[in-house]
Amino acid sequence: MKKVKISFSKPVKLNRHEPVTEVIIDKTVSEGHNSIERDIQYILCNAMSDMRYKGLKSFNVEIIE
Repeated sequence: MKKVKISFSKPVKLNRHEPVTEVIIDKTVSEGHNSIERDIQYILCNAMSDMRYKGLKSFNVEIIE
């Protein structure tokens, strides 16, 4: 798994960016110190919190590569 796309039913804020409706994690160009699994876990935990407290209805995770 090198590239993952996560789409949200409405814009969400991930504690470090302006609200987004789609996130693509690409470890082939990223210099991040976290693994792709850790980055996905971070985003999905925030998405589940937004589902409970901020009205997010759904999110979709797609493995691109």
